[in-house]
Amino acid sequence: MSLGTWQTLLKLPLGEPNKGVGRFSNGGGDRVPVLRIGFVGSECSGKTTVARALAEHLRAWVVPEYFRFYWDAKRSTDSAAKWVDSEFLHMAETQQMFEESYASRADRVLLCDGDASMIDAWSRRYLGRSSPALIALASKCARDLLFWCAPDFPFVDDGVRDGEAIRVAMGDDIRTRLRDAGVTFVELSGPPERRFARARDEIEALLARRP
Repeated sequence: MSLGTWQTLLKLPLGEPNKGVGRFSNGGGDRVPVLRIGFVGSECSGKTTVARALAEHLRAWVVPEYFRFYWDAKRSTDSAAKWVDSEFLHMAETQQMFEESYASRADRVLLCDGDASMIDAWSRRYLGRSSPALIALASKCARDLLFWCAPDFPFVDDGVRDGEAIRVAMGDDIRTRLRDAGVTFVELSGPPERRFARARDEIEALLARRP
């Protein structure tokens, strides 16, 4: 799927782009990289909801989660129940490609709804393992600020999601792996308005600290 096709399908990006530089001024004429803000967690944990709310508030762009669209297409085929390592590597590489494309044109903040580390989590979910190439790609997902979204509200079946049975265990596994790797993250939990306020405050504080 091309960049133009994906943006058209999702009606993205939100907000107005800058002039294609992918950087913003610090007030002194210097150009500094955009802040990359990540959202991870199991399905139906509120990642997309809070990312889009923040996008509206910040006039920022959201890099959507490619896995969701890949699965939406795959689940109606004969291979829906069959997964191979190369699929997950493809998804991770595509996700990263889209992120870099958005980052090159974003202003101040880029909101990332999932990344290669989330594809790694889905590989572990469906295959019970992750390939060395995927692990290597996932390890490069640097974030200026990372949010782990808790699956602490009722499951919503939108016809695409895998199922309620796995989401808590998967979410816990993602959080445990972050902790074991020494990755700093902020936990978002509770009702949407509380999640939004916490994330907004964290991002605005980070912006205020920029030179």
